[in-house]
Amino acid sequence: MTSSSDEEVPDADMSAHTQDTACLADAEDDGSLPQGCPEQEAAQPKSTALRSDDTEDDQQQGETRNTGSSARLLHVLDQRAYGIGGSPHKFHRTIGSSVHLLKRLERKTVLEGHTGCVNTVCWTPSGETLISGSDDQRVILWDWCSGSQRYAYESGHHGNVFQAKAMPESGGRTIITCAADGQVRWGTLPEGGGGPPETQVLNEHRGRAHKLDIAPASAHCFASCGEDTVVMQYDLRDTTRPCLTFKAKNMQRKGVGLNAIAYSPRDNGNQIAVAGTDPSVLVYDIRRVEQGSRNNPIPVRTLRPRETEGNNRLHLTCIQYSHRGELLGT
Repeated sequence: MTSSSDEEVPDADMSAHTQDTACLADAEDDGSLPQGCPEQEAAQPKSTALRSDDTEDDQQQGETRNTGSSARLLHVLDQRAYGIGGSPHKFHRTIGSSVHLLKRLERKTVLEGHTGCVNTVCWTPSGETLISGSDDQRVILWDWCSGSQRYAYESGHHGNVFQAKAMPESGGRTIITCAADGQVRWGTLPEGGGGPPETQVLNEHRGRAHKLDIAPASAHCFASCGEDTVVMQYDLRDTTRPCLTFKAKNMQRKGVGLNAIAYSPRDNGNQIAVAGTDPSVLVYDIRRVEQGSRNNPIPVRTLRPRETEGNNRLHLTCIQYSHRGELLGT
């Protein structure tokens, strides 16, 4: 691939992707600098080299992809059941790459309860509960196995709920939301599920707030983004104000209205990728967002597939890291 002096692009061949889709490599940690949240201060950079079991895992993953046999899948599942199949990481990658298994998936149930379009669904960290948010401004927690509602509440937003997530280590009781009214809200569900929740506004974007993401190394820190080009990072132990705020700008130093945000899983939440009204994904190292450049930091990496060069009308609406640090943008 070719790249300009202003942009850094992944080495992988992007010719198989459409103009509005990018599969992008992760940004790596490169130093120890000031950070936004206490948990991140103690984090150490991780090596990008694969462990020996990862190499073995890659071979096993390739075998599953190539053979796609039910016998191979049953063997892996049996090993998992008896606790001899290796790490959960290996199991996840081996099973997740199986085309044979994907073709066998079928709809289990339909969850009915919202009266408006459903804009977001997200598992709680335990995987036992599914959270949904809707244009009806309600948040519902589901027992996805039985199809019943565990808890439902009015979010307090005055616009469509675009995202709802449960904070780690909260037992699924601490819910963060963002919506078309620009508000970022924090709700605490009552223990045992009785009575209304306590909700409060943490901050407000000037325009719609589309996405939230939770820092991978923290049970308290998360970030939001909005159409006002602003990224805000929060620490729920101090809700008086965001612990970090900055504006996203492209290589032409024009503000980018943001539709998506994602923390890198490879460096303890020190890098954040954002995307929106620009064909590029912008990756920021929050340790480099210092007081003097708070509103105008420079991205440490700008990712853009060559197929989009010369077409600045394309927008990105979603980005997501894999557990290996690969970044997918659409």
